[in-house]
Amino acid sequence: MQINSDKKTRLIKFLKKSFFCLVIFIILFIWFKFPIFFKYWLFNVIIEPPFTPEAFTGLGPIGDIFGGLTALLTSLTLIIVMYSAYLQREANKDAREAMAEQLQQAKEATKNQLRQAKEATEEQLKQAKESTKQQLDLAQSTHEAQIQETKNSFFTNQFYSLLNYKNERIKTLMLRDANNKIISGYEIFTILKMELITNLCIKYKENWDQVTKKVITDVFKDITKRHNNGHTYYEIFTYFEIYSSLFELVETADIDEEQKYFFWTLIRQSTTPSEQITLFYLAPMWDRLHVSLEGSKIFISFGPRNVEGFALNFYKKGHFYTQQWYDFYDNQKKPA
Repeated sequence: MQINSDKKTRLIKFLKKSFFCLVIFIILFIWFKFPIFFKYWLFNVIIEPPFTPEAFTGLGPIGDIFGGLTALLTSLTLIIVMYSAYLQREANKDAREAMAEQLQQAKEATKNQLRQAKEATEEQLKQAKESTKQQLDLAQSTHEAQIQETKNSFFTNQFYSLLNYKNERIKTLMLRDANNKIISGYEIFTILKMELITNLCIKYKENWDQVTKKVITDVFKDITKRHNNGHTYYEIFTYFEIYSSLFELVETADIDEEQKYFFWTLIRQSTTPSEQITLFYLAPMWDRLHVSLEGSKIFISFGPRNVEGFALNFYKKGHFYTQQWYDFYDNQKKPA
């Protein structure tokens, strides 16, 4: 559509210039041929033979006609000059329109360049922002990993220090009877286990309902007095409470469940069967110890056989960690 319009405009300009050239040619042709035409017209039309002086006198007005012709030619010249000025004005107009079009094109090109530059800048800023965010995220992740590693290291040091303390603490446990015989370390739990089985398990096997906190306390006092020169030996409970501290340390640690499972298992495996049985019978008389072990699943070395009644009186399912005990407690909930 725009191309056809440009062709039409150029055609009109060409026709105008052609017409102007034709008019100039005709005027010049008449100008150069005018003497011939005038001579013929003068001697054949105006003056008829014979050529007398009176006839030539009559040519005076004709000279005035040439003065009018001169004015006519001057007017034509002025018209031509005016037309030339008009053509120049049109040319200037076309030039201005072309310049305006070029300026508009340059403006649009500049606008597109600015838009592209803006888009490129925004893209660069976006990439820089994403890169900065990734670097910050990486730095944050690294920082968090370092903090977590520090926490894990601190926890691990605490755990193994406490576990080593437990192992050292058991060496300080000591009973001395009236004959000055010394029982120490793990040997104490072997003696207590056998005494507790005899005085609680065998004695009350059929009457677990009669076993109360007081009964357990009395049995414990009697046993320790007989093996400790008449003195009750409560220091054993300070040793057992180390297990409570270990379980609590793992429970509150900022580590995942798989790691907690590992440390909990390590605690349970650090207890001997004699320790577990002794702890099983004595914990109910020491409230602080008994409550702290709930949910610890510390008992793994023996099953419910012969001690079902005692377990139901003083313990819950969360104190045990074997399938036998789970089945035992699950069966208590089933209707008869």
